[in-house]
Amino acid sequence: MKEHYTDSGMENAHCPVFKATRLERVAPRTFLLLLKEGINDPVLFNCTLCGACTQDTVTGIDIQKELKQARIRIVNEGKEIPEFKEYALAWKKTGNIYGVEE
Repeated sequence: MKEHYTDSGMENAHCPVFKATRLERVAPRTFLLLLKEGINDPVLFNCTLCGACTQDTVTGIDIQKELKQARIRIVNEGKEIPEFKEYALAWKKTGNIYGVEE
């Protein structure tokens, strides 16, 4: 991953999750800092991967790509959110995340 990060928070300006919550822990800037430090934390699943954060980014980092790779590492380390495991099992069994037979 590129070693260029920003403290400007411009990535946050377009993020729908940050705009709705105003919580720094779900802001793209926070995700970038976690990725920079190599911290694979389930909080990285709070991103919707909509791509809005890339509109004005000055980092040159493809945040979506980096988050997807981090999520894979989190799952491989067994650190994903427990509900996600349940959803995956339900999907495999029934074809939907609710576990309801169609």
